[in-house]
Amino acid sequence: TGVGTDGRAISHAAPAVSQGALMMGGGGCGSCHAANGRGGTIKMMTGTTIEAPDITYGALIKAGFTDATIRRAIRDGLDEAGKSLKDAMPRWQMSDASLDATIAYLKVLGPR
Repeated sequence: TGVGTDGRAISHAAPAVSQGALMMGGGGCGSCHAANGRGGTIKMMTGTTIEAPDITYGALIKAGFTDATIRRAIRDGLDEAGKSLKDAMPRWQMSDASLDATIAYLKVLGPR
């Protein structure tokens, strides 16, 4: 939802390409990755498309992520190997409690 465990909006740094999706979709992970975490193609009003990957916990673990590297992806925009994620991925300035809650949520997302 883009709201932390403290009830306040989570600050983030995001390039223009992802700002529209964040504003139109409510400002959280689900704006691009969908409520079920499966991702997909997001078509922006400008005609640009963004490919959002599946971020369910099983998909992330299969791709080589760990809880620590998921945290790093969310905060620092780095993939499981430490390389920069695409510019469309915001860098969320989340508290440890909010990151813990996000990872716990990813763990309950599954095939549906």
